[in-house]
Amino acid sequence: MNIDEVHKMTESQLRKKADDCLKDFEQESDMTKEHHVAQAQFYLSEIARRERAQERKDNAWIARRDLYLEIAVNCFDWSRTDCRLRRR
Repeated sequence: MNIDEVHKMTESQLRKKADDCLKDFEQESDMTKEHHVAQAQFYLSEIARRERAQERKDNAWIARRDLYLEIAVNCFDWSRTDCRLRRR
């Protein structure tokens, strides 16, 4: 499996891969357990990375929206009914 294939996998596919790595975990030797745990951790960290990326994207949208609202509040005289630009 290469990086491109990992990036194309859905979240449910990544979770299934992590579950598969930990299947029959108790019956494995210590060295094999470490290998499977590391593989599962790789898939779970990819899920976490995607969640953080989505959160950053959402926060950027909120910040942009707040900026536009702040500009609107500071540039317009909302007390007037025709809402003309305020001259400074």
